[in-house]
Amino acid sequence: MDTRQQSGTAGDNQTTSSAQRSEYLRNKALAAAINDGESVAGAARRYGVSRQRAYKIKRRWDADGDSGLPPRSRAARTIANRTDAVLASRIVELRKQLEKDGPDAGAESIAARLEREGVRPPANSAIHRILVSAGLVRVSVQ
Repeated sequence: MDTRQQSGTAGDNQTTSSAQRSEYLRNKALAAAINDGESVAGAARRYGVSRQRAYKIKRRWDADGDSGLPPRSRAARTIANRTDAVLASRIVELRKQLEKDGPDAGAESIAARLEREGVRPPANSAIHRILVSAGLVRVSVQ
């Protein structure tokens, strides 16, 4: 996140909006030039984008028209290594069960129990984070 977006002032929002507007207008001009018969490589050079980017803009224009031209978020749509909710709830259940059964209810014990159940456990650090977020571990600050 750049510093303009972090500060949150009204002027900064206008800067972001004007940058998005200028990118939209550039994309529209690029798509129009390609549709008017200019080569993709030539239009890409003229508008200062890579040839691959120009092809991507052309595909978006062909598929969605004007609505495909505004800049899109580059943020990940999913997090590839996130522990799914079902497994996270099972980890919490195991923690509570192991606390009742005896003194050892740590991440390693939970991982071992999951392996015995035939489930591939996440890393011990991930198990620990799940337990902390569920309020089952008191984190001591030294």
